[in-house]
Amino acid sequence: MKLISAFTLGALAYSSSALARTMTVYNACPFTIWPAMFTDLNAGGAVPNHATGWEAASFSKVTFNIPDNWKAGRI
Repeated sequence: MKLISAFTLGALAYSSSALARTMTVYNACPFTIWPAMFTDLNAGGAVPNHATGWEAASFSKVTFNIPDNWKAGRI
């Protein structure tokens, strides 16, 4: 029974990660920047799970998930 439960949890974790994409924004500048993200809601209602704007210190990175049905957007 434990083997079946472990297999089921592993399969669920794999399938949920396959349904989303990961994006990383890296600031290679030697100064702080303020990236912004725009999603065109006229193209679809899916949005990434991150704030639309943030402060990125020099040489820092931010990683977030984007749904597979994200149709239009810009960073």
